[in-house]
Amino acid sequence: MELDDEFINSSRTSSLDSLDSMDSMDSLDSLDSVEVSNDSDLIDPMLCGNITPEYAQVYTQYEFYCEGVMFCSLGIVGLVANFASILTLLSAEMRKHTFNQLLAALAFYDILYIMFNVPVHAMATIETVQSWFSNSSFLSLVYVYLLYPMSAVAFCASTYMTLAVTIERYIAVCRPHQYRTISQTMSNTRRILVYIIPVTALSFALNIPKFMEVTITENNGTNAVDPSQTRKDPTFIFWYTLSLAWHPTLTTGILPFIALFYMNTHIFIGIRKSRQILSGRRSQARTSESNLAITLISIVFMHLLCNALRVFLGVMIVLLVDVQVSCMKQYQQYIPPLWIMCLESVAHLLVMLNFSSNFLVYCSVSAQFKAALTSACPLPDWIKQLWKQRRQPETPSPDVLCRTNGAPNLTVQVEMADMKTAEQTDNPDQINVCQL
Repeated sequence: MELDDEFINSSRTSSLDSLDSMDSMDSLDSLDSVEVSNDSDLIDPMLCGNITPEYAQVYTQYEFYCEGVMFCSLGIVGLVANFASILTLLSAEMRKHTFNQLLAALAFYDILYIMFNVPVHAMATIETVQSWFSNSSFLSLVYVYLLYPMSAVAFCASTYMTLAVTIERYIAVCRPHQYRTISQTMSNTRRILVYIIPVTALSFALNIPKFMEVTITENNGTNAVDPSQTRKDPTFIFWYTLSLAWHPTLTTGILPFIALFYMNTHIFIGIRKSRQILSGRRSQARTSESNLAITLISIVFMHLLCNALRVFLGVMIVLLVDVQVSCMKQYQQYIPPLWIMCLESVAHLLVMLNFSSNFLVYCSVSAQFKAALTSACPLPDWIKQLWKQRRQPETPSPDVLCRTNGAPNLTVQVEMADMKTAEQTDNPDQINVCQL
């Protein structure tokens, strides 16, 4: 039975998206024109794979439900959640902190990722959407020059914005003197731009090849998205394939993972030590800084959890690049195992979950966010009452009363002194959990 050309084209189009850890497979379309030295015996054709009717049927259905229906549905929910997050984080009370403004920037990049990637995945998996793009020259141009390249840019920007938010909290918690100097010498707007401008510039710079990879081919009145002439150039293919070890495997996977783990570990240790040192001494400023750190750690944990599978697949493909090159050289094809293709769809879905779930993280760990949300967004009365009931008033710690021999006035004096220090500071970012 002949191979299902429609399935192959669909899989190839799907693998061109920004998060695709299988870019190396798709980029090998013309590697047979690249000189590859191989003095070993012929590779086992079983390693190169084959598309059977069962393979095509299982993967097509799996991709449709996972990357089509569930991915797009989750994206719509994520759009609403991220817009609500921006509205809340930029409210009058919360935008006083640089950290909250950076979270709003992160939500903005998440929105861009959803807006660009949902159409890309829908076109690859849903026939109705495919017909819209193939029958419209305008939509085809939008896909080639905007949706496809910007899907990769938005993903990088969101990843690096998570890293930027972590760096801001790392300096605040673990380098308090340096953070205080920055707060006193730089305006709030300038501090925000110090993070946003490099994130945006680096995201575009790493994905310049994406703007040259695909083009439109007209055939019998319909439009098809095919690899561009640049993508078919042997020299471009060779270096592009080698570059996959750097981007996206290292740039959006391994290196951010290491940096996030390192900084958040030190933030957690710093918060724990400060709580031990400041036991019995409470202030609104210190409590706020501690809550910000907990919010960040929760966001990073979700990021690591949802991106672990994507990074694993990316590393595995880079390690197997020799097998892919040999298969393309000897048999003119490389078909990944079915389980890898299915895991790829799951990886895309998990990434979408990550970019859509930060709102739930804020609601779970930040009482200030929930309070600001009820003020900024028109919510039903029963939800407002539920959240008010969950917000328990803080009471003095028994340890405080023991240390003051049952004299709560001393506790009040310490609290008032800390509050006075916080009030004297115009910028709330200058108070952090490491200040003693």
